Amino acid sequence: MVEERDIRQESERELIHRIVAGSKQEFCFLVDRYKQKIYGILRGMGASPMDAQDLTQETFIKAYRKLASHQPDKSFASWLYTIAANLLKDHKKKHRFEEHPIGQAETAVSDGPEQSLLRTERRTEFQRLLACFRPTTGWRCS
Repeated sequence: MVEERDIRQESERELIHRIVAGSKQEFCFLVDRYKQKIYGILRGMGASPMDAQDLTQETFIKAYRKLASHQPDKSFASWLYTIAANLLKDHKKKHRFEEHPIGQAETAVSDGPEQSLLRTERRTEFQRLLACFRPTTGWRCS
């Protein structure tokens, strides 16, 4: 069992080396090997099925772009799982306001159609402005 794992790691190192050297089409072998595992980890960490699919794809895109920075003596699987976990963490930070829509509890029974429309417009504008703010760079609205 240990010997089989060592052989697999060695062949994975060789595969990564060939991809970095220019054999880009071979990256699909790594995707096939890990796509279900990455998806499962993301689902286990609380991602919705659709978010897990998107984040799995983003994980492989980022891994492909950064493959040359992977250290061959380190586990590729661990490196890939770390990328996925960080992407999910970033995704949750970006979308934390969508989980609890603003103003849902403020609906009053006595509100007329005008007040309801104005409240909806204010809420929509506030959410649009929130989406424009980037903590590191400031406001980015057009």
